Amino acid sequence: MIIAELLWTIIRYLRREKFSLSPFLFMGIISSLRRMLYIDAQMSLGTGERSFNENISELGIHVGIIFVLVLSYYLIRKVTPASD
Repeated sequence: MIIAELLWTIIRYLRREKFSLSPFLFMGIISSLRRMLYIDAQMSLGTGERSFNENISELGIHVGIIFVLVLSYYLIRKVTPASD
């Protein structure tokens, strides 16, 4: 019941108000950057449990995620008017 009520409240809000994806894209970018910094700190201190190749591959994945999120933000801003 609680989940249904929460979803109904969200649906009513989305129908009435303008919804922006920008804050969610920023949160994803910040999250990926924080994870990259954490992995880099582990690698420089030598405290990580994973190998160098695993760390580098995860860093590459996060770089890709950041690239996709920044590209998404750019496309959203290009398509929608900047009246926010």
